[in-house]
Amino acid sequence: MSCKCSGHGECAPYAAHNRQCACEFPYAGDECRSCQSGFHRSGVSCIVNTVCTSASCNGHGNCSDRQGYPVCACYAGYENTATQMCGRCQLGYSGYPDCVPNLDDRVTTCYAPLIPNDLNTVQ
Repeated sequence: MSCKCSGHGECAPYAAHNRQCACEFPYAGDECRSCQSGFHRSGVSCIVNTVCTSASCNGHGNCSDRQGYPVCACYAGYENTATQMCGRCQLGYSGYPDCVPNLDDRVTTCYAPLIPNDLNTVQ
């Protein structure tokens, strides 16, 4: 019987007809596809868990690290960027780091004439 260790371990015989994976640290599971406690998957790698800190959401959201890494639920008016959690104002808000709703008195509805059916009616 053969075993597949996903490139993160070696097949080790534990009985005459039974082979199991001996996983490299920090991999775990029958085929070394899981991570040991304190680690989580990132692509094909197991990386150490990180926890929320007071700076995780830049003071503009609630942080959860249940998945092994910080995830922010931003307060109204804030959103995540590619590099910072709750690190900019949402559309319709401005003034980061104190995002406030935009006050815009302009009419936002635009009316345009319909395209004519033929050019003989254009004036």
